[in-house]
Amino acid sequence: MSDPTVLGLAPEASQPATDRSLPLSLPPRLVDTAVVLVLGLLYAGYVTGNVLTLHGWQPHLVAVAAGAPTVLAFFWRRRHPLVVLAIACAAVTFAAPVGTVPVLVALYTAAPRLAVWRGLLAWSGTVAACIMVGSAVAQGSFGFYQVTSQAVSGVASAGMALALGLYTGIRRNYLARPDPARTRGPHRPLGELALPGGAGHPLR
Repeated sequence: MSDPTVLGLAPEASQPATDRSLPLSLPPRLVDTAVVLVLGLLYAGYVTGNVLTLHGWQPHLVAVAAGAPTVLAFFWRRRHPLVVLAIACAAVTFAAPVGTVPVLVALYTAAPRLAVWRGLLAWSGTVAACIMVGSAVAQGSFGFYQVTSQAVSGVASAGMALALGLYTGIRRNYLARPDPARTRGPHRPLGELALPGGAGHPLR
């Protein structure tokens, strides 16, 4: 399910080395470490700030703190994107609003690696539903207008993460392909093109 070649978003193994200039990129492990640190700081900042403001622990803050360790799964977001996405979906249902950022990052990572369009839509819908439920739980409100607003916000957020992930995957695949301008032979003027049946005779 996590083969990135199904949607044509990953370079084929048989392709020659690219002639295009790839943008400067950091080592994947360094990037993943930075992602984990940033997400961990989001959790820590949210919990610490609310504890100091509310002068104590509330049940929701306990739930958010319990979801903080799930960010460690992002060390394996490239190798097991769907597993990390599932973990993030579960976390956002009880650790919103701070859990919204990790689940969108997970969807962004998994988008170019999903096998079929139905999988893309299914996971995007799941993310949107989890964000909606998590927001309702965090606010303690399940009224019609509140749920509708949260549903729209969830769909919009999931859609943006999905679109950005697909764009990044397609762009990376495009840059990894050989440059057609360099794979063609040397440029020949029109006057030196061979005539049919008379190979090697220039046009006059």
